[in-house]
Amino acid sequence: MSIKIVLTGGRSPAALELSRLLHAAGHTVIAAESWKRHLCGASKSVAMSCELPPPNQNPRVYAEALRSVIIDSKADVLLPTCEEIYTISKYRDMLIEHCQVFAEPISVLERLHHKGKFIEWAESLGLKVPLTRMAESREELMSLASNRGLFPGGVILKPAYSRSGSKVGVISDAALTPDIEKAVQAAAPISAAYPWVVQARLPGRQLCTYSIAQQGTLVAHTAYWTRYTAGVGSCVHFEHVWEGETFHFVEIFVKATGFTGQIAFDFKEGLDGRLLPIECNPRATSGIHLLAGVPGIDRALVAPSGLQSEGILVPPASGTASMLGAAMLLTGWRGSRTIRQWREWVLDYARARDVLFRWNDPMPAVEQLGVFGRLCVQQWRTGMSLLELTTSDIEWNGEA
Repeated sequence: MSIKIVLTGGRSPAALELSRLLHAAGHTVIAAESWKRHLCGASKSVAMSCELPPPNQNPRVYAEALRSVIIDSKADVLLPTCEEIYTISKYRDMLIEHCQVFAEPISVLERLHHKGKFIEWAESLGLKVPLTRMAESREELMSLASNRGLFPGGVILKPAYSRSGSKVGVISDAALTPDIEKAVQAAAPISAAYPWVVQARLPGRQLCTYSIAQQGTLVAHTAYWTRYTAGVGSCVHFEHVWEGETFHFVEIFVKATGFTGQIAFDFKEGLDGRLLPIECNPRATSGIHLLAGVPGIDRALVAPSGLQSEGILVPPASGTASMLGAAMLLTGWRGSRTIRQWREWVLDYARARDVLFRWNDPMPAVEQLGVFGRLCVQQWRTGMSLLELTTSDIEWNGEA
């Protein structure tokens, strides 16, 4: 059955992937975005694109404008993708009167988005987590960061509300006091309303998961190692792997919390090789690129009730790979220092699917050049980083 879906966050490649797979399944997609021009707006998969006000400038005005789009388009489902999901979740009761909203209430999402509260929640469910503490002042942050008895292997410092590895500080076990003081001084702002997290440093690789759940039932899942990145935390190459330990973590967490929606976790390897969760993103992430070809994935997103009796969808084949082609070409190679690493990068680039360019829908790949150019101009004017500019109008840092 064909339905109408309002999809927000049209600037992101993940939203573009979602719009294409939903369109291919016969559904009508309406993009609602606070950027005037964006990836989804250039795609043939989108029937109509509507401009909204920035959600974090006046959240209620944003919610009211989104409600008008839902009513005018007679939408059946609202599918948030980026951090505007927190504003949508806050006004969920206003929106759910008119369509299904594929997002949990803000009380749930805030607990998952907050990097300290998420760890506390997972630990309360009996799941293994890295040692984590919260600080509400620089003095408290300094005391925790320099406590080698509590954190013998060093620490990671990061805002409780952050994204894409921004503002993360790494203090190794061998760091000297001046290095620690410098890292702590860089932590700004910090207060009771804007706390920071001090977490035991796990030195191994990072693995990311992306899943779709309905009322505590896991209906789709994938995982990929973070190998090629743009900056600290933005992965640009995604290759599906099966990793049982993290799958069972996600399955247990989703079931115990009765979660409905899209949910992603980041894990790091400890010295013993065990993967422990470090944070959660209760929204769409790049993992959707690996599930795009899975039969029935559209029903997991917009008609999941029929999937509960069928169990989890068949995952993609191991080795299925996607990438942000331009970013992989410009930045993905930077970690390659040996002939073998260069060869691996070339092979990985050659066999991965570019998530933006398609011969039957080429304009989003062209639009990314325009988006990048506009961001560069804004960077010159504001002094903000490109990463910060991509989320500055939608990011949500708690009610305070």
